[in-house]
Amino acid sequence: MSRFFHPELLRHLDSGELLLEGSEAHHALHVLRVKTGQQIVLFDGQGNSATAEVIRPGRKDVGLRIVGEIQQLSPPALQLTLLVATPKGDRLDWMVEKLTELGVSRFVPLITQRSVVDPRESKLEKLRQTVISACKQSHRDWLMEIEEPARLTDWLNRKDHPTQWFGSLQEPLVAPKASNDSQPIVSANSRMPVENTSLAILIGPEGGWTSEEESQLMTSGARPVRLGQFVLRTETAAMALTSLALNEFSL
Repeated sequence: MSRFFHPELLRHLDSGELLLEGSEAHHALHVLRVKTGQQIVLFDGQGNSATAEVIRPGRKDVGLRIVGEIQQLSPPALQLTLLVATPKGDRLDWMVEKLTELGVSRFVPLITQRSVVDPRESKLEKLRQTVISACKQSHRDWLMEIEEPARLTDWLNRKDHPTQWFGSLQEPLVAPKASNDSQPIVSANSRMPVENTSLAILIGPEGGWTSEEESQLMTSGARPVRLGQFVLRTETAAMALTSLALNEFSL
């Protein structure tokens, strides 16, 4: 069955009836051409989904009746946050689509010293629509959150950030003297024990991290991850590190 996003699904449990409006209604009416009696799947992006029957296809909205029970899916076992110095143009849209399909929980545009793109609110809203489309296609019931851009220094100064990896092309690094433990490079054929189910992955810009930024990342406790001898594009590194994280957690 076709899937549609409805953010207020739970608010209509009492009556069992609701309207599909806006771009979702346009897609249902003018692309899929839904008919009375046809069943579709609704999801609210917060783990809830339900089967609904079309009772009134209108000109700009679709009247629906919920049939059966609301299905509730628990949040992903791995809460994965990707902070990425965003690439230009369509490459950003493609990356957000694929990160959604892979199950990333949050995406944060990262502002670094060599960043070339700082997405405005209009672009962030477009990315949120990309997330919805990717969830519909991949049958994901939890939306990937698109957060406001964050400066690297501000993120690292937070007290609540989880275990962190960052993409690195450097030779094996030695931890700062202030640290009690060395921070070994994580390679793609190693398995690193992680003590919790929250992980943040930081991807630098095409120009790479500055030496100052690498030092800040190491001091914060982030672990450098090298994926091979070649220089990867930003979006390629994001896909590769996400896949490595999913493998580490056996997901």
